[in-house]
Amino acid sequence: MGKKRFGIAIPTELVNELDTLVKDLNMNRSRLVEQAIKEFLCEFKHYLKPHECTGVMLIFDTASSRSSDIIDEFRDIILAYTHHHIEDRCIEIIVLKGSSETIAKLHKKLLGNNCRCRFIPFHLIGHDI
Repeated sequence: MGKKRFGIAIPTELVNELDTLVKDLNMNRSRLVEQAIKEFLCEFKHYLKPHECTGVMLIFDTASSRSSDIIDEFRDIILAYTHHHIEDRCIEIIVLKGSSETIAKLHKKLLGNNCRCRFIPFHLIGHDI
């Protein structure tokens, strides 16, 4: 596979964090950014083709958000839900099963409410990206 160069502009603080991580992981910047983009694409591109989906939604730092109101709207696709307090932070773990469109709506609403969240479809767990 060939490589293509392109430029991006990101905040200085983010570059500093990236460079620290690159050094700590003993990787080069391009390789780390490539891996991050692959994971991001993998996480979101499955929403593009409608299908039935099962996976885990992880929601971080929910104390300042109204995630519980949003989650309540999607009860019909929730198989399991747990809420934990770790130090001064909240984490919610939700097992979901439903249409990719509905899961995408939940994901978008949470992101729009400034929740840090990730959805990991079960078909991706244990597979290389």
